[in-house]
This record gives sequence, C-alpha cells and structure tokens, in this order.
Amino acid sequence: MTDLTLVPAGAGAGKTTRIQRTVAAWVIEGKVQPGRILAVTFTEAAAAELKARIRAELIDRDRIADALELERAYIGTIHGLGQRLLTEQAFGAGRAPTSRLLTEAERDLLIRLKMGACAPLQEVMGDLARFGYVWDRATEASAEDRFRNDVLRTIDLLRGLGARGQDPGILGPALQALEAGYGPTGDGAAFTLALQEACRALLARFPESLAELASSPTAAKAFRDDHARLRRAAETDALTRDWTLWQKLRELRLSKRGAPTPPGYDDLAGAVMAAAEGLLTHPGPLADAKAHLSALVHGAQSLMAGYDAAKRAGGLIDFTDMITLTEALLSTRPEILQATLGEIDCVVIDEFQDTNPVQFALLWRLAQGAPLALIVGDVKQAIMGFQGADPRLSEALHRALPGAVDPLDSNYRSDPRIMALVNTLGPVLFPEGYDPLTPKRPETGVPALEALNLPGGRKDPAPACIAAHVATLLAEGVLVVDRSTKTLRAARPSDVAVLCYTTKKAAAVAASLRAEGFRVRIQADGWLEAPLTRIARAALALAADPDDTHAALRFLTLGPARLPLGEALALAVDGLIATHPALMALAPEDPVATVAATLSRVIREAGLRDFAATLPEPAEALADLARLEAEALAFDVLAADLKAAAGFHGAGVQVFLGWLAAQTGRDIDRHPDPSGWTAPGIEVCTWHAAKGREWPITLVAGLDYKFISRPNTLRAEFDHFDDLGAVLDHAGLGWLPGFAAPERQAPFAEALIAQDEREAARLIYVALTRARDRLI
Repeated sequence: MTDLTLVPAGAGAGKTTRIQRTVAAWVIEGKVQPGRILAVTFTEAAAAELKARIRAELIDRDRIADALELERAYIGTIHGLGQRLLTEQAFGAGRAPTSRLLTEAERDLLIRLKMGACAPLQEVMGDLARFGYVWDRATEASAEDRFRNDVLRTIDLLRGLGARGQDPGILGPALQALEAGYGPTGDGAAFTLALQEACRALLARFPESLAELASSPTAAKAFRDDHARLRRAAETDALTRDWTLWQKLRELRLSKRGAPTPPGYDDLAGAVMAAAEGLLTHPGPLADAKAHLSALVHGAQSLMAGYDAAKRAGGLIDFTDMITLTEALLSTRPEILQATLGEIDCVVIDEFQDTNPVQFALLWRLAQGAPLALIVGDVKQAIMGFQGADPRLSEALHRALPGAVDPLDSNYRSDPRIMALVNTLGPVLFPEGYDPLTPKRPETGVPALEALNLPGGRKDPAPACIAAHVATLLAEGVLVVDRSTKTLRAARPSDVAVLCYTTKKAAAVAASLRAEGFRVRIQADGWLEAPLTRIARAALALAADPDDTHAALRFLTLGPARLPLGEALALAVDGLIATHPALMALAPEDPVATVAATLSRVIREAGLRDFAATLPEPAEALADLARLEAEALAFDVLAADLKAAAGFHGAGVQVFLGWLAAQTGRDIDRHPDPSGWTAPGIEVCTWHAAKGREWPITLVAGLDYKFISRPNTLRAEFDHFDDLGAVLDHAGLGWLPGFAAPERQAPFAEALIAQDEREAARLIYVALTRARDRLI
C-alpha cells in the first residue's frame, strides 16, 4: 500500500520548501535512494528549481554523496517523463525508439490538410453561417478560421481523454442531454409556413419601411432593420435555417410614445411576432445543434485517426502523444507498469491541480503503485481549464482519501493585511470549504491595501487611471521591502505589475503606461509588425532578391540607416538604391544556405542586435528577433511534403517569408514571453499569466468583468469519480449549444453558472494573492 500524502498548498504557502524537505528526509531516513526519485512538474523551469532545491537541502544536511546521486533521478516535466518511458519501452509499445518530435506548425498542417476531405465535417463546412460561424470583427478571424479552431480544440479535448476520446459511443449521452434540455418539439414545416404567411401579410399592407415616419434615428434604424428581415423571411427560404432571423421577428418594433405606427401595423406585426413564437418548439434549432455537435466530435475522431496513422507511418510523435501513449502503455501492459515501478522509491507531483484527465490517469497510476507518494497542489489555483486541466479530479482525490490530506497553513509571501483581506474573502469565494493561511511576514508599516473606484462613462477609464496612479506612487517613492536586504526602499517600476482579465485591456493599460513615460513588459500581439521583425524580414527578402525595391525601401527607412523616405525614394527612382552600402552588405552569398543561417548572417551584417539598443523597447526588440530566429529554425526542419501540401514548395528564404505570413493560430503574432526578458519595467499581464508569480506592488484590474461560458463549446464530463483508477472509462462530453431563443438557451447556460462562478473564484484568488507589499 502506498504511503500517500496529499498537500493542498495555498498561495505563498511554501510548497516547494515542503517538497524539498520531505524528499530530503526520506533520503536521510533511508526510505528513498536519491537516484530512484521520480518527481514531476509542468515546466522545465519549475523542474530545474525543484532539483536544485532538493540538492541544496541534501548538501545543507551534509549528504554530499546523496546530492551527487540525485543526477540519476528523474526530476522533470510530465512530457519528458512520457518521452523517457516511451523510449525505454519502445519495442513493447510497438513504436520506433527514436521518433521525431513534430513541431506545432507540422501538427497543425497535418490536421488541417485532412479537414477538406473529412466527411463528418462537410455538413457544417458547407454552410458555416448556419452553425454560427461568421467573421469576427473583434479578432478579424474568418468563419473558416473560427470553425477550424473549434475542430482543433475538440481534438485537444478528446485526446485529453485518452483512448476514451476515440470511442464513437462518447457522443451518445451528450446528444441525449441536448434533447432533454431542449424539450418537446412540434411541426417545424407548419411553424415556418405560418410565419412566412404572417410576414407576407404585413408586407402586403405596408410594402415600404416605416423609417421615414420615425421620429428619431433609433426608431428609423429599427424600422429599416425590421423591414429587411420581413422581406427576407417572406421572399427567401431563410426561415428554414436562420434561427436568429426567427428570434429577431419575435422582437419587432411597435408603437411607442412619441413614435406611433400607422393604424393596423401593430396588429399585423403582432401576428408576425406570435407566429415567430413557433421558434420555441421548432425542431430545426435542435437538429442543427445535434448536427453541429456530431460533426465536431465525429470529425475530430476521424481527423485524429488519420493524424495518428500519418505520424506512425512517418515515425513521428507530438507532445500529447508523450502522455496518451504512455498512459495507454501502462494501463494495458501490467508488466511494463511493474517494471517502471520497480525502478522508483517515490513519486512526487507538483501542481497536481493542473492535470487534464489523461495526465491525471497516468500520474495517479504511478503514484498509487509507488512505496511513497507526495502530491502537492491547490484547487483554489486551478485556472488552466482552457488547456484542458480539470480540478474536479484533484477534488475527488481529496474527498476519497481525507486521511491523507495534510494542508499547508501559512503564507510567507504577503503582508498580513493583504492576507487578512484574502482570508475574509476566502469563505465567500469557496463556500465548499476554505482553509485560512496564517501570515508569517511582519507588517511593512506602510499602506498595504488600496481600492480604486473608477468613474463611469461610455469610454473605459481604467487604463488612463491605472497609469496615472502608478505614476503617482512611483513619484511619491512608495516603500516596498527589498527581498535581499529585507529593508524598506523606494519602489521601482520593475516592482509593479498590472493584472488584467483580458489581453485587450492589458494592451490598453500598457499603452497608457508608455504614454506616462514608463517602460513596459507585456506579452501582446503585434510581433509580425514590430519594428525589428519588419526590418529583419526586409533584410531577409533582400538577401534572397537584391532587386526587391519594396524591401529595400523598408530596410533603409526603418533600419539602422534611418534614411529619410524622400531620399530613399530618390535613390529608387534613379536606379541607385541597390548601391547603398547598407544594402550591399546583404547581398546573397551561399545559395544553398538554410533560412536560419541566412537570417543569422543578415542580422550580423546589418548590425540589428546593436540597432535594437536604439529602439524604445530594446529588450522586447531583441526578444522579437530571437523569436524570428526560432521560426526560421522550425521552418528549416519542417517536413518538405507538409510544406508542399500547404502550397509552399522549396526551402528558401522567399518560401519562408510566404509561409510565415500565411500562418494562423499558434499565437503566431504574439510577442515572446516577457519572462525571458531582462529589461526592467512595469509588467502588464493577464490574471492567467500571473499564476505562480509575485510582485511587491500588484494592481488587479478587471473586477468588473462579466463572463459566461462561450456557446457552442465542448467540455469533459464524468459519470462519477468513485473509481479514480479508471477515471477515463467514465469520461463523457458536455455541450453548451448556441440557441437563438433565450428561453431555449437558458437551461443550458444556467446549468453552468456554478461552474462559471467557481472558475471566477479561482481566478480572483490567484489575482489577489500575487502581491507581497501592496495590493491595489
């Protein structure tokens, strides 16, 4: 029987210290050999820190030999563990021992290339608007982009359920739940005919819009819109598929004070609205929702099968395979599981609340088979649901084994007054149970809490108000505790973080802070059009084609030469632009050089790294340049057949530039992660990105944000959690449809309110616990 300890570790509770001391104690007591430790985290950085701290603990306890033997242990990421086990057991798994890791770009290409021929997707792909896929003005994503992203998300969800995700039977209960939630239906054809006739009757009496009779622009617009909808309903077959049109016809404008309608209009409009009530029991919306759900699930399963076959044929593997294949191997081959367990004395898992179902199944299988197991996590900080993490699994484990739970009860991060606020809010955020954390730090003696109640209005005042407040704090020399000296000192910009709920708000706050003269660190969009990215792309284009005048003008005017546009244009008109020394240095050298090698040469010849130091955000510019180099390396190793299938033939610089411009998804336009920068500045990030981090001064923006689950999304559901050793066998799907009628949508949305509130509570908890000295 495993000696298991479950450690709920709240924010700043010292979980890593608990791990290092526990593991060191096991070693000293002779329970564990250092080389037989299995410790799993979710990032390389966290793994490196954990290994270093265990080593330091052993050295502090005079166990030098044990500290050296630690090199033989496995302390790394869950993906690294999966890759290691698959390599060691390659023949047992029926796979090549040296499978090549697919890049994310290759993965997307492999799947997308098969979408056009995927039969289950054809009904939705043939009429995207009918199923809610239209151009998104906010993100500028096309209907095709949005549908493709939904398919990819469905694939990720199903793969996170292991073999269960490929079971065709997983769809059945979700369809049944959809029918039950929608309720009884009537005669759709009769409803449609009645509404069409009512619309025709109104138009026969009032063939023109009432807009000219309206007394206000608002009324005029409403009557114009109503008239257009009435004509579309009466003169086309739109009523057979456009359920939003039905809903709009339930809401026609009638007489209002100051804006009367002609005699007889309200009666005819009322008849239209009454006929449109047929939407509430029309079978069409339900049929479309079922078709949409079926297409996503069966389409994703079909694509997964083709994708897996292509990978196997090519000796390829991706990051998800490292988990799913390992879980399948250990669950179906008991001799391999026992061989693996025979090599370890203990299992240590950090951030356990962030596991998705298949990760949970893999790690729990190892933990319950090891002599010793230490599982650390905090369900209150489980905010990675958008990546498939499911905190219900950790909650179920704690409920099933209450005697193994040993929570940490202290906070070493925040000023006691901040913790008093958090502890007061805790029972409200987590009514199912909240364990308060006792602060261990002394009070700073300066204010620790502020609340900014911003003015209302149509324009969002938050970015400008936040920037002004930060400027005031820093100008006044607000005091914070220096982590090295433990004494008070004046705050610096790098001591401040602004946490926003959305990336859009974060970008607006960053712009306001820059307007106040501050340097800002932010992971935002705009990488492709960032100054140094544009200059480097122009330099690459010139290295491939010295006669590319457009690239030459861009490089000369934006780059190190900083030539005035008029002067550069004059050189181009006179045919002398190619003779400029800055361009001559970029002339092609080796025609067979890789893109990465060519980019490295032009960066050197153009002096772009030195030029970065002259830009407003030099560290960001250097990070942008490094990102371009990484993309070039990824392109160089991209399989030629995948590039060709996507319409990019060859491996040269010009093909790379076209390939780069054509990429969608993958956060292709996202600036690199600011955690890799070294430049000081105020950090602006989302609540999600703040997880695991801390700052002396934290401003939490977005407490007024309202969010609900997005319609037409899938999630994992479970029959029960009584058998955690076989949790994947009980996995199913939940579907939030997107019905046009609020009455039909409400039961599905209301069923998720509790889940939405729990997600919000966890996000708020994370955001409020990042501050060390001052929370605003």
